Amino acid sequence: MACITSPAITDEQLFAFIDGVATTDVVAHVQQCTACQQRAQQLAHLQNRLVSHLYRAECPSSLELGEYHLNLLPMDRVATIEQHLTTCLHCAREIQTLQTFLADLDPASAPVSQSTPSGESFGSQVKRFIAQLVKPSANTSASGGMNPALAGLRGDPAKQQAYEVDGIHISIEVQTEPERPGYKTLLGLVLGLEVAETFEAQLGQVGQTVITTPVDELGNFVFEHLKPGNYRLLLRSAASEIQIEELKL
Repeated sequence: MACITSPAITDEQLFAFIDGVATTDVVAHVQQCTACQQRAQQLAHLQNRLVSHLYRAECPSSLELGEYHLNLLPMDRVATIEQHLTTCLHCAREIQTLQTFLADLDPASAPVSQSTPSGESFGSQVKRFIAQLVKPSANTSASGGMNPALAGLRGDPAKQQAYEVDGIHISIEVQTEPERPGYKTLLGLVLGLEVAETFEAQLGQVGQTVITTPVDELGNFVFEHLKPGNYRLLLRSAASEIQIEELKL
């Protein structure tokens, strides 16, 4: 399928459209051109994958942080991670999320107290919300979120699950991975978040280590290579948490 104009819209212009900074002419063109819509969707997915691979590249993996929390690592590696935790709030919050997740499964295992490197208690002044499943809508939008035209590029609305809470809209789509039969990719889009807040998406199962991926500036997040099952999704910032209690893949 070819672009409806000549010369065609460039990838640079499409990236500007994905980032919400394209000119009105480019926005109008993409809204009318099926070929450019498909190309923008491919570029948005590629950008999400690159961000997820590069984000926190020097941090321990979620699996290793889980093994640290469960006291499964050798002492030299424990010392290295403890030093890292004194300077990295992202990993410190991930440890706290794992503690909270395990405590919800077994309240008797909840820690007495945990503090950030700055001395502030985890969870203080954090607003917590439970998102509720609603009927999906292709026209859902919210202020401060992604351009509605781009939101329509995030997969097939008919296959999406939609959740809402306190003016925040979350769209989830689960896709089968053709290269890895039996594994799934979860595509997420959040609309209505506070612009000043930086969110992470955290996914966990009973008895399994929580995995983390960033929520980008447009509200997109991606989890790849997931086994089918029931999961709990948490969208977390320093000030708030949004939880989907049961998400079936």
